[in-house]
Amino acid sequence: MASTDLELIKQLLGFVRSNYKTRKGFFASFLLILLTLNLPVSALIQLTIEHRIYAGVAIVFLHTIVWSLKSGFLILPSKKTIVAIAVEAEGKAYYHLKSIITQVRNQLRDLGLSPNFLILHLAHDRFKMEISNAHKYRESRGITLLIWGSGGNLKDKGKEVTPFKLYFTFPTGIIRRDQMKLLSLDAGLFLQDKKWLVYDEDTYTYTVTVTNDLLEVSLFILGISNLLTNRLEDGIILLERVKLLLNSRTQLTDILEAKKGRVNAILLSTLWVLFRNICLGKQTEKEFKIIKKVLELDPKSLAANLEMARIQFLRGHTDDSKQYNKRAYAVDRRNPLLLFNFAFFAILEKKYDSAIRFYNRIVLRKDIETNFPAIIEFLGECYDRDNTEKAYLFAMGAINLFYLDGVKGRIELGRFLNVAGDEQYKGMKDKAQQFLDQAKKSLEKEKKEKRARKKKNRSKRRGKKKRRH
Repeated sequence: MASTDLELIKQLLGFVRSNYKTRKGFFASFLLILLTLNLPVSALIQLTIEHRIYAGVAIVFLHTIVWSLKSGFLILPSKKTIVAIAVEAEGKAYYHLKSIITQVRNQLRDLGLSPNFLILHLAHDRFKMEISNAHKYRESRGITLLIWGSGGNLKDKGKEVTPFKLYFTFPTGIIRRDQMKLLSLDAGLFLQDKKWLVYDEDTYTYTVTVTNDLLEVSLFILGISNLLTNRLEDGIILLERVKLLLNSRTQLTDILEAKKGRVNAILLSTLWVLFRNICLGKQTEKEFKIIKKVLELDPKSLAANLEMARIQFLRGHTDDSKQYNKRAYAVDRRNPLLLFNFAFFAILEKKYDSAIRFYNRIVLRKDIETNFPAIIEFLGECYDRDNTEKAYLFAMGAINLFYLDGVKGRIELGRFLNVAGDEQYKGMKDKAQQFLDQAKKSLEKEKKEKRARKKKNRSKRRGKKKRRH
């Protein structure tokens, strides 16, 4: 009897090793425990029947809890990003899958992402292998990314090979049809060159390849998922890791270059969105980090160089601010926004004649489109920090007068004329008075044209009345 039990235990043990997490594996391991407890060599055989029952119940209870957690029947809530892998695989495919999952965990550690992720290897029979069931299971268990599918064993031209067929299910939030189409295109790009094959002739090399591919696709999908669900900073971190993985690839292909370009484009657009959100809170150090990343991706970005010039000045790095302004000038010498920066630095260096020339050009342009309120606010903050520099009043007055609020502009220029008594401001005072006279003439001209239009409209109405009579 004992030899029969031992033979059965060996068979059950072989089955449980590769099927422990499945429902069949649960019952097989349950039977294995019962048989083991009845072996003559078991320590429990020395106990009374009552104590053996208690011990058996306790062991079965612990076994059930462990199995529930390992199989995915029960997944505890976690603050980490949960990535669950449920792939139907037996024999060699199962051991290749275990090796790949181990390598994924190791690579996440090397990328510094290990504390943020929880990788679970689940039983393939947790849900029916269909898209709708995969979505329901993912949502019900709080899983962020569910990788599911199958792995088999076959021969390719006489070579033993394990092909995996993998699917990815993840949250997207509520997105528009055009966003879904773009998401499909992006996912298709990253899946385009993936084969998911492990050949027995060089198992290690092929499992490493599959691991790298799986990590690349998973991190990209998770990054995009974070962006779609408005977790921008988390999405940026993951996409930056994807960029590192792509840059580490040694075999250059057109698909690889397309991936790099797409990741860069997504990162740039997301960084600008994040920057605009943070700007509202005036968090200078965060702004600096974001724009620094933008410039790493796109060194010739005019907007980024201009923003960095502003940020570096606010951080107290005036020389760096000037350098970024020069870089912006090198990108687009004719951009009118540079006039504001050159004018500002001229005031900062007390080169008032240069400042007058720049503001005169700003006034003459009359077609500049930018965030004028932000410029006025910045100049106002500069004046609050150093109210001995009266030229800031001149600058605010000129911009307001011709671009924003004529009344405020006249008040600020009038205030400048009253407080700027030093000889160094003589040329600027003359220009301020000229601006005021110019604005007055323009206003009178507008009033005259308005009266003429009203008179013309009245004449037209009288003519219509006469024709009707």
